[in-house]
Amino acid sequence: MSSIGTSTERASAAAAQADDRPIAVSYHQVGRTFTTAKRTFTAVQGIDLEIRKGEFICIIGPSGCGKSTLLNMAAGLLTQSTGEVLYDGKPINGINNDVGYVTQKDTLLPWRTVEKNVSLPLEVQKVPRRERKERVAQVLDLVGLGQYGNRYPSQLSGGMLKRAALAQTLVYRPNTLLMDEPFGALDAQLRLNLQRQTLEIWERERKTVLFVTHDLEEAILMADRVVVFGANPGRIIHVEPITFARPRDFGSLRTDPEFAAVWSRLWALLSPQMEDH
Repeated sequence: MSSIGTSTERASAAAAQADDRPIAVSYHQVGRTFTTAKRTFTAVQGIDLEIRKGEFICIIGPSGCGKSTLLNMAAGLLTQSTGEVLYDGKPINGINNDVGYVTQKDTLLPWRTVEKNVSLPLEVQKVPRRERKERVAQVLDLVGLGQYGNRYPSQLSGGMLKRAALAQTLVYRPNTLLMDEPFGALDAQLRLNLQRQTLEIWERERKTVLFVTHDLEEAILMADRVVVFGANPGRIIHVEPITFARPRDFGSLRTDPEFAAVWSRLWALLSPQMEDH
């Protein structure tokens, strides 16, 4: 029997325990319509989803199906056209300062060191200098860059740049992380390493995470639940609980028959959406 098979009871117990956690983000019959000079179109429609505090949710679907729209509404960057989006049980009015946003794009300023880049959100918040230095040192250690604070972005590898960007987000202590394909542009080996490191950080910090990806394997490896989107308009067609025990051994998981079964089940739902898109 595989290590995954022997952990079924623990995983089920963990899932039941997770159900008792309060709701961090909720979408109730949410829709969003955009109007351009040429047309009006519905990006997402009828979204019903609740994300519990400390939960790791992966959202997957074809390009342009509204996955990023969902994140932008949680961040307060967009308002819904219909329905209700709540954060900690309250409507989101304006920018949500309790979330951190990590994207595929590099956000570090090339003329500032890693330490000073990570410190930037705290400077904007006018956090005292001594506290800034302490918090920056803490998050750089957390992401494994404690020895690289004096380096410039041009002196870092692609993986280090992503970890520095994550540190810059974590430093102001958001309770929720919105991650929009953060590893999408990286090669397979580097992406796998960053997936593992991100989960290690999440295991310690237990932030609420909404993680958008195009990679089905990535979603299954990382998530507590995988939310599958359809397109035209963007909508949720399935939510799959991922009950593999944590911490997850990527090597064992990727070769386990149950992992393959979950992948096949989700691909059967996802593939027609991509063909029709």
